[in-house]
Amino acid sequence: MNNMKNTKRILGFLLAIALVFLIVNPAFGPIKKAIEQPQAEVVNKSSTSTGVTFYVPETIYLKPVNGNATTFQYFVDRVSSVNGALDKTYNKASGRVYFNAPGATSVTISCSGHSSMTPALNWTGTSSVSQTITAGTVSGIAEGNTTVLTWTANYTQNGRQKTAKAYTVVYAPLVEPVASAIRTYNSDGVSDGIKAYLQAFTYATGVHSIATGEYGGNRSGGKVFAPMLGTITAPGNNGVTDWFSNSATRRGTNYKNREGGGDNIVVIKNSPIATLTVDTSRYSNIEQIPNFKYGLVITDTERMSGKGYWFVSDYTNGTYQSDGDESKDGGNLNAWWGTNGSAGDAGIIKDGSHNNNVGVSNGIKVGGQTGKRMFSKAISGTGTENFVIKGAAKMENGSEWNATINLVRINFTKVNKATLRTNVNDYIGLGLQASDFTNATDFLAYENAIKAASTTLGDPKATSISDTIGTAYNKLVKKSYSATVNHIFNTGKTTIVESQAFESGDTVTFAPNSYTGYELTTADGYTSSLNSQTVPDRTSSLTQNYYYNAITSTVTFNPQGGTVNPTSSKVDYDTTYGSGTGGWPTPVRTGHTFQEWYTGTNGSGSQILSTTVVTAMSDHTLYAKWLAHTYKVTYDGNGSDGGGPMAQSDHVYDVAKKLSKNTFTKTGHTFSGWATSTNGSVAYQDEQSVSNLTATNNGNVTLYAVWTANQYEIEYDGNGSDGGSMTNSFHTVGQSKKLNKNNYTRTGYDFDGWNDSADGSGTPYNDEETVMNLALVGNVTVPLYAQWEIKSYTISWLANGGTGGGANQAEHGSTPTPISAGTRTGYTFTEWSPEIVPATGPASYTAQWQANTYYVAFNANGGTGSMTNQEFTYNAAQNLKANTFS
Repeated sequence: MNNMKNTKRILGFLLAIALVFLIVNPAFGPIKKAIEQPQAEVVNKSSTSTGVTFYVPETIYLKPVNGNATTFQYFVDRVSSVNGALDKTYNKASGRVYFNAPGATSVTISCSGHSSMTPALNWTGTSSVSQTITAGTVSGIAEGNTTVLTWTANYTQNGRQKTAKAYTVVYAPLVEPVASAIRTYNSDGVSDGIKAYLQAFTYATGVHSIATGEYGGNRSGGKVFAPMLGTITAPGNNGVTDWFSNSATRRGTNYKNREGGGDNIVVIKNSPIATLTVDTSRYSNIEQIPNFKYGLVITDTERMSGKGYWFVSDYTNGTYQSDGDESKDGGNLNAWWGTNGSAGDAGIIKDGSHNNNVGVSNGIKVGGQTGKRMFSKAISGTGTENFVIKGAAKMENGSEWNATINLVRINFTKVNKATLRTNVNDYIGLGLQASDFTNATDFLAYENAIKAASTTLGDPKATSISDTIGTAYNKLVKKSYSATVNHIFNTGKTTIVESQAFESGDTVTFAPNSYTGYELTTADGYTSSLNSQTVPDRTSSLTQNYYYNAITSTVTFNPQGGTVNPTSSKVDYDTTYGSGTGGWPTPVRTGHTFQEWYTGTNGSGSQILSTTVVTAMSDHTLYAKWLAHTYKVTYDGNGSDGGGPMAQSDHVYDVAKKLSKNTFTKTGHTFSGWATSTNGSVAYQDEQSVSNLTATNNGNVTLYAVWTANQYEIEYDGNGSDGGSMTNSFHTVGQSKKLNKNNYTRTGYDFDGWNDSADGSGTPYNDEETVMNLALVGNVTVPLYAQWEIKSYTISWLANGGTGGGANQAEHGSTPTPISAGTRTGYTFTEWSPEIVPATGPASYTAQWQANTYYVAFNANGGTGSMTNQEFTYNAAQNLKANTFS
């Protein structure tokens, strides 16, 4: 198969594996979401993973029989079902069958061409089946011939019923061994009474063909030489030809008979040429080749009473390989036969006894009934390679020797079937199905090419490494189909059609698309699912419909200070606003004229008319734009006596603006604001910010000045008072009002009215006098001062028994002047009581008198003694002292 085709196949196979991963793991696949950013409309195709793994034994060796072989014996297969490495186990007694189809839901494995199988077929599994064959039979096959087992996997993958085939070559081995046989007879011996024999043959089994020799091994009757059948009759000093027949159908042995005298007899005999095909991509050592064995049989050692030696070796590079014999003293016996084995012509000794004395016996059988496994020898590359096995024996009779040298010749045909094996496995692994292709004959030719290549691969005798699979594969033409996806809109938008041509068995992927302003609602056709679809292994055209409804949103009408009905409406994307459910309203607003709807406040953003196409995909708000009305304000002095006139001011409805500052005046009055009528109360203050005085466009509003008579405040000053308090009184210009009643007090004084001067030099006013216009300017304070008249008090002077006393006057706060208390008999005036203090009201003072004291002197008047004077107080009774005179 050419390199381009090989590359195409490998890439296809890897893609198939990758797609299996995508199918099993859809999160990694080309999935489209239903509503997202707008995307290009596309329906995709890709190769479906139809890849499978199908490993069966390449070769089954039948158990050799004398006739047609039927029974499985050895298997040539793989180490692991997972990695498919080649198993190099020698004479492997079981075989592996492994099938895996990723994503399969059921698998059944059957086999044709066999008679029985252990375990019995059919084998089942889900996505894979793994079995180990331990036994089986086929119809009889003559030795050296083959038949083919056809393995069929019936499996369900991606919902399709599929079939995969693989092939095993069953081989009946060649029973006949290749051998060399020699008979030697020393006719003179040591003496006439002692004649010596040495007879032997060396053989190899498991070869594929043998050039016709002189003898064939006996398979039955007499001495049997059939190691492949498990029988070699034991020697017992028998002639070597007892094991052979020159009339056998198959003759793989050459024979040499040497009789004569002489001191030494040595014979070299080559076997017929045998051939053995070796697949060096599988076997790296000849010891791995099934049934490949060797053996040595020494059948007769009669009268050999001395030493004896034997060995088997690889003599491929040995010096003496031509047939020959010697019968003379010394001769080339040791040169031909070999010396003690270590590095001479004998080469590497593989088996045998070189230095030990065998002695006289009835014979030796090396390798038992079937021979010994071939010794180790590396093999590689391609082409041919010769291999020579040397079986040597020598025996001593006295001083004379007999020696036999059997050379078994095998020619290896070395082939490397790695590429062939890869092709077989890879094309089987593609899992191609006949139903995917237009020409059944071409597909049959493709399957036959795989079978032929598998037969070449599995036939141990086949030397070809080529195949025709690639040529057959290139002739295959897949069936073609189409996938159509329709995207249908509820607004009348033109249906978007996607189409994709694909080949039978392709994976078709499609999904609903994203369309700005639309939501996916339903689907029909291939599926009603709204999810992305991966349709593997599609074998017919398909149509899929997706239905999209325009996104419905609610538009809210914000009248921006006005009123609107309705306040909201349902609108569909891609339709006009005027077609929305609820109607297209015109708002109203006092003092304004509606201009249109806008996406932003105050006329910002885009203008939206009833014919504007809806592009919003979510609830949104439209804002009314208004033209505010304008009007003028006229100012009326309303009885003012100065300061006018005032100019009109211009105003915009709903726009705050200050009124003009008042310039009107009115004597005795203060401007309080503006009224909307001549007798109205204040509605607006001077320079007040106003709006909306009228809703009439270009209208006029007259405002009337409101005057408030000035109010002044009278403050009542106690002017020295020391008690009481008074609240100020408020008076209005042009209005009469009583002064407040005095509530101040001043100790020692009487209230004497009010005066607008503290010293009483101004205008006097009586208590509670009715007054008017004490001031014209408002918000001023007019002080009135209390006037006071000092009080005089009567002071009484009580003589308290004296001859004086009386009464006099004293002003408040002055010290009264005492009047004399006069005299009082027996007393002396001391003071007035209480102590004289400044007058604060009527007062009485009482004279205080102290009684006078005097002494009474006692005169003895002629008596004797003395007495002290006795003190007495006036007007106080007191007893006289007792008389002490005598």
